[in-house]
Amino acid sequence: MGGVRPGLCLTVLILLMALPLPLYSDETDGFQVEQAVVTLPNIKVYARIPDTASADNDTSRIKITGTLGTAQTATVDVKPFAQSGEGVGYVFLVDISASLKPPQFQHMREAISNMIDKMARKDMAGIITFGKDVNIACDYTADKNELKAKINKLKPSDELTQLHRGLVKAVEMGRRKDASLPARKVIITLSDGEDDFAGGMTKDEVIDVFKVDRVPIYAIGFYSPPSTPKKDEHLKTLGEFARRSGGELIRANNLPYDEIYTMLHNRIRNSYIINLKCADCSGDGQVFRLQLALTAGTAQIADGMDIRILPRAKPSPRPTPAMPKPVAPVEGREPHTTAAQLYLIFAVTILLVLITIIAMRRKRRLRQQHNAARTAYAATTDVQRLNEGQPQPARGIRLKFTVLNRTQKTMSYEAVLDKPIVMGRNKAYCAVTVTDDIEISGVHCEISKSGGKFYIKDLGSTNGTMVNGVSLTSVQKINDGDTITLGQTELRISMPAQEDRQPDQQADK
Repeated sequence: MGGVRPGLCLTVLILLMALPLPLYSDETDGFQVEQAVVTLPNIKVYARIPDTASADNDTSRIKITGTLGTAQTATVDVKPFAQSGEGVGYVFLVDISASLKPPQFQHMREAISNMIDKMARKDMAGIITFGKDVNIACDYTADKNELKAKINKLKPSDELTQLHRGLVKAVEMGRRKDASLPARKVIITLSDGEDDFAGGMTKDEVIDVFKVDRVPIYAIGFYSPPSTPKKDEHLKTLGEFARRSGGELIRANNLPYDEIYTMLHNRIRNSYIINLKCADCSGDGQVFRLQLALTAGTAQIADGMDIRILPRAKPSPRPTPAMPKPVAPVEGREPHTTAAQLYLIFAVTILLVLITIIAMRRKRRLRQQHNAARTAYAATTDVQRLNEGQPQPARGIRLKFTVLNRTQKTMSYEAVLDKPIVMGRNKAYCAVTVTDDIEISGVHCEISKSGGKFYIKDLGSTNGTMVNGVSLTSVQKINDGDTITLGQTELRISMPAQEDRQPDQQADK
């Protein structure tokens, strides 16, 4: 070694071994459908296309064919995303648990800040943190200074990690369709893949969220040496989440975090938009398979995803202002309209226009609530699919719901739980119908039973559901005596004691 001391070399080697190692993963160079936005008859697909099929962004060699359910789709065009002029809605999912050491966390903050600096004019971003809690640290904004200020305030302080709930919260944020937001959304996170929060969301619950209308997750995996089977399993799960969402687990190659995020930024922008049209497709809130096949030369690659097709939006007719009746002339003198009459005619016309606008808006809102009720009811079939193939109890369990506040005429409701109980205002779909509270949605929430335990989940209601005063964010277990709040109605649930239940109900436990 010449003049280099062996002790110094050994010290350097030990320091290098102590550094956290980014995860190696295989590069994906195939055709992958990442996200789809449907406004029938138009379908916009964001996808990754192999470099071999689109050399120098030349899409003339590419042929795309597809189906939506049983209907054929027609390809309008294929163009690079960077040439579309569209923006990207980034969701930065930041781990604030102690799994990241302070130096690592600082490098990650600097890398995210640099990525924020690279955001294009139409890009927007939001920040979600996960540790012992999951919170939205910053809603979508295009203000880079605000985003970087929020990032710089974060610290790795929590002792627990709710990665699973954080991923689901990020997907919910990515599914938002605000008119001001970019249509394309991506989720970016850096994690070791471990969720150590007792009683939190399971792996299967997270994967179930990706089944329909997925949002791609780009995950940067890391772990601190030495490698163990447990750490490898966590990273394997993180990679599965990323792939099922339409994203990927990033291959880091031991690069600094700043270079990794730069590489990720370029990869997201170097994608393609496939514009399709489906003239025979109709939306009814059901889930359909969008399947696409890419042909370039002699090679053909296929990929797809499940999407929920909502009804086509119908244009609202414009109200026609009522015309005032002409004033009849008085015999013997010329017609004459005074200033007071003109003011009165003007006021009446404005009043009629306002009444017409209010009536049209109310009609449109009721139609939207009805469509939302149909969509939410269709979503309840997901719970039934989870129970397919499992033996069902021969008899149901009678549950009682007692109204605690006295604003309602009905003081209690009863329902038999032989299948999931849907609660809401729509009599066609609900087993428990509360009609005298206008803040309750048509299909509001659902109570189900599994493994001898009772669970409740919100069905996308307008005002949400609370259990014991806490708003639901996912499926939650409930017990005898718990209070459930729907709109302005507070109910206490009563369940029969174990000894009063039927033998087959006891066996279900």
